[in-house]
Amino acid sequence: MALALTSQGVLLVTDQTPRLSAYAPNGELIGRCRTFSTYGHGLAVQDDGTIVIAEMNPDRLTLLIPVPDAKAG
Repeated sequence: MALALTSQGVLLVTDQTPRLSAYAPNGELIGRCRTFSTYGHGLAVQDDGTIVIAEMNPDRLTLLIPVPDAKAG
């Protein structure tokens, strides 16, 4: 349904399952989760790493906001 590339080169992909998949630059699947609505038709990554998914049925935006690493502190 939609593609977006993070600043680390991770490819994010939404599909009709509905789910969000993450692929490393070498093509390896490194993560997957279910999205909240039926379909993620739009996808973007903000500079701070927030993933924005434009979903439908119902129409809404979902924000996946990264949690700061407590060890980096």
